[in-house]
Amino acid sequence: MNSQAQDKHRGQSGPAAGWADEAVVENVNVTSAQALASPRQVKAAQPIPVGGIRQVLEARDTIRRILAGTDDRLLVVVGPCSIHDEPAALEYARRLRDLSQKVCDRLYLVMRVYFEKP
Repeated sequence: MNSQAQDKHRGQSGPAAGWADEAVVENVNVTSAQALASPRQVKAAQPIPVGGIRQVLEARDTIRRILAGTDDRLLVVVGPCSIHDEPAALEYARRLRDLSQKVCDRLYLVMRVYFEKP
């Protein structure tokens, strides 16, 4: 808010007061907070299986080849906007895997997903 606007709203309360009420509305519905585990702690508690690591590395290599033009397939990135229903997301992934197997000679399907909307 510029100084002219601040002067105009000085001494007022409510929405017209602008920046003066910011502290009153911040975190008004927060009743508690808990520290989250660090990425390192999560990785230690739930390590990726060797097969999962291999799958990620192979997928990245395939995508690099497609982008470089040494793999003639079309890269298709698809997916739900975000995951909020785990069983539905797993069903979607299974169906995408099955479709991928049918079109793998022409298309390389990649499921892109957010676990929470950004």
